[in-house]
Amino acid sequence: MHLTYRWQATLVIALGLLMAVLDITIVSVVLPQITTALHAQYQTSTWIGTGYLHASAAVIPIIGYLSDRIGSKTIFLLALGIFTLGSALCAFAPSVPALIAFRIFQGIGGGALLPVGMAIIFRMFDPTERAGAIALLMIPVLLGPAFGPTLGGYLATIASWNAIFLINLPIGVIAFLLALLVLQ
Repeated sequence: MHLTYRWQATLVIALGLLMAVLDITIVSVVLPQITTALHAQYQTSTWIGTGYLHASAAVIPIIGYLSDRIGSKTIFLLALGIFTLGSALCAFAPSVPALIAFRIFQGIGGGALLPVGMAIIFRMFDPTERAGAIALLMIPVLLGPAFGPTLGGYLATIASWNAIFLINLPIGVIAFLLALLVLQ
């Protein structure tokens, strides 16, 4: 079965969204390990998750404007790049304040992915076909928060807390290359 360009693009966008949404909850179960490993207070380490959420929400209003001015593909690639680089920085953070800063940086990329992804879908599909594309795009949005804590706990158990960020690197690079090749 050969997928048309629109469905290929939708799958690429969904892959990028999966990482960003997964990272909203993946940290929650690993906070005690991070706090211990980086010798921090638990109250301070809660900002690792909060900083990501705030940064994600803060970029949403400006992304539509930037997407119209610079181009949706460029903004999507930039967001994926920021998210993936932020993941690498998080994995090697030497302290909780550094990890919080890197999570904020990662959240900027993650927060931009959903609105620009939705904009690409709305431009590609007619209103009569849009529901199917949005349904496919929403699968990672619905599954990410559900699987985040489970995946985070598993990765931290078999490896260390850094693994929750390292897992994003190969997926992020693959998603970036696919977006570069597939998106017009």
